[in-house]
Amino acid sequence: RSRLCRNGALFFACFGVNLYTDAVYIGIRKLPTKKVGVFQCPRIYKVCNKKYSGRFDTTNPLKEVQMMKRAQLKFMVYYFCFFAGLSCILSYINVYLEKVQGFTGTQLGIYTSLTGLFPAFLIPAVGYLADKTGRHSLFLSAALGVQITCLALLPLQKYAAVIIIFGIMAEVARLSIMSLADTRATEFCAETKNNYGILRGTGSFGWLLFGILTGIIVEYSGSWSSIFPLACGITLPAFFAALTFPKKKKTVSSASFISLHDVKLLLKSRSYLLIILLSIQATVTTDTILSYIGNHLAVTLNAGASSISLHTVFCIIPEIITLPLASHFLPKLGHRKCYLISCICLIVRFFIYAAAPNAGLFMLGSLFQGITLCCFTVVNLSFLKKTVMPSLFNTAVTLSLSASALGRALLAFLFGQLYEYAGSYSIFWFVLILQIPITLIVWRTKLLD
Repeated sequence: RSRLCRNGALFFACFGVNLYTDAVYIGIRKLPTKKVGVFQCPRIYKVCNKKYSGRFDTTNPLKEVQMMKRAQLKFMVYYFCFFAGLSCILSYINVYLEKVQGFTGTQLGIYTSLTGLFPAFLIPAVGYLADKTGRHSLFLSAALGVQITCLALLPLQKYAAVIIIFGIMAEVARLSIMSLADTRATEFCAETKNNYGILRGTGSFGWLLFGILTGIIVEYSGSWSSIFPLACGITLPAFFAALTFPKKKKTVSSASFISLHDVKLLLKSRSYLLIILLSIQATVTTDTILSYIGNHLAVTLNAGASSISLHTVFCIIPEIITLPLASHFLPKLGHRKCYLISCICLIVRFFIYAAAPNAGLFMLGSLFQGITLCCFTVVNLSFLKKTVMPSLFNTAVTLSLSASALGRALLAFLFGQLYEYAGSYSIFWFVLILQIPITLIVWRTKLLD
């Protein structure tokens, strides 16, 4: 069974590489072009002349495109390495805490809850300071350094309280990284007419490869602690890539001009509050549930570490397909239909999770995760970019992540109680019931049109 899972995972990884390169090729092939000398050069030259004047050599169009591609490559390296490092931790951390550190279900709930509660209050401060100083790359690299340090020191700790403290620090760093990097990547794509889905899809590809590799290493070494050095090693290139991100173009709409009145208006917007609700829903169905899926597969279903790797494959292959294509289908479907499709897929997914008696059937439900993540990233950021004033965009993204962390903190403790006293199946039934009224709200609302 272990050999079958491993070979299946490697097959799907190769299949994912093929699909992703095809998607990137299609995206490049459809770029409008115009002749410049003897070259067929993308229309992006004109964009570079406008947006990057003073930083690129505008007298040399070919050099401009090369610099733009170099900047795009830095974002792709960052996303690949950062999410590859996360895949080594998020799917395996709860199993490590239960099997190696001896955490009970209640302690797992406390750990997951506290690691979501503190970031909810600290992330807005990080985003505000980054906006105020304009040193986004520096803050991003500092957060990556904190995350790597915490992950390196966490397995050396023996007391539950100290482990929770290091977990809180790592989670604050992780959510700060996601907020700062996604904001800068979205702005970069808007400036250069790039496809954000392709950049973010690179992260899914890194998650796929190292999610498989982590399961194989744990199974062969027999050590759950091996996830930490592997995560630190692969996250290190993301640290150096973040240091060299292209600088944001300075405009008059900087954070120093944001008034408290503008923030109050943002928080009173019913559309934005609905986006926060959907962000909490997406966080619960990805990050929070992902922590307990490892326990469900390895402990409840007794399927071993290789099943977690195979679960990663079934989650990520749809992400690799949907993320690059999201920007193409979003204008045709609209934001509300995209969210509605995501909610329906979540209902189907968690019904399969709650009813699956074995790991094989359980994997089928994971095929629907890609659409959820696509809405949480591409559709969410697109909606905020179009509806929020530019000076409040980073604030809106940061506040939505903070609300997601707070929702995760409140529900994570409940999931820990359910896991200890009612079993892991009860978590899936609870999320399934919770998902039905949210789907009805999205179906009836006109706030997302």
